[in-house]
Amino acid sequence: DEGYFRGQTGSTVAKGSRDSTAFGTELQVPLLERLTANVSGRWDRYNYAGQGNGKLTYKLGLEYRPLDTLLLRGSYATAFRAPNMFNLFSAHSSGYTTNTDYYQCRLAGFNSSNYDSCPQSGLAVLSTSSGNTKLKDITAKSFTYGFVWSTADNALSWSVDYNAVLIKNEVRTLGTDEILTTEANCRLGMSENGQTPYDIDSPTCREVLGEVSRRPATDPISPNAVLGVATYPINVASERQTGIQSQVDYRWRAGRFGDFVLGVSYYDALTHTDKEKQGDPTQDYLC
Repeated sequence: DEGYFRGQTGSTVAKGSRDSTAFGTELQVPLLERLTANVSGRWDRYNYAGQGNGKLTYKLGLEYRPLDTLLLRGSYATAFRAPNMFNLFSAHSSGYTTNTDYYQCRLAGFNSSNYDSCPQSGLAVLSTSSGNTKLKDITAKSFTYGFVWSTADNALSWSVDYNAVLIKNEVRTLGTDEILTTEANCRLGMSENGQTPYDIDSPTCREVLGEVSRRPATDPISPNAVLGVATYPINVASERQTGIQSQVDYRWRAGRFGDFVLGVSYYDALTHTDKEKQGDPTQDYLC
């Protein structure tokens, strides 16, 4: 058909304006001879398209040095970020992507080992995307504590810190393949490996089912075939990660050849969980 692809574009633009104001302060307060507090605060305010918000963020830290060569430290901090301009104002765009209809393939008995043999694989799926001016602010909280030990001349130092980060309303744009995978999980009530249950009435399932359009089951040619997938930036309910990080540094001076530093660092993620919408099950990335 001569006009079949009319209006389908493979790129997008974003156009909008936003006003922002911010000010902050930072203080280092000696409490005792060997105990110091670090306090900082910042206030931000922004406005766009008749909407906006203001937020106060802060950091509280303590440093205690029981020995000249040993420092104990800890801090608690909050963070704030407005959604970026592209996610807010990007215009509608569309194009065709190659995807697999995981729902119909799994119904027919196919799985990740043989999806290529499924008649509903390699489909040309119309994918549309746009911005979302209803995005919420991204907020975070972090907590860290640990120690730093060094030799008297500071040539050798070793630090160990535990950290925990909680992010709320993180912005994420789901890809077409991820949407079709989640849609199949929601319709069938279970992930492909059978380890994660899905509730079709959960907030994420309701949203994903609304992003996938299909032909009616009574269609005489392609019943339940995918017509298109719509995607846009969304706020993720929460993401949490904890871990331990350590670093050893050795410094030495080589006269006219300069100063050299040899360092080794290590990080171990203890937990990493994600919940896309309130009411959804918690996903464990380390499991």
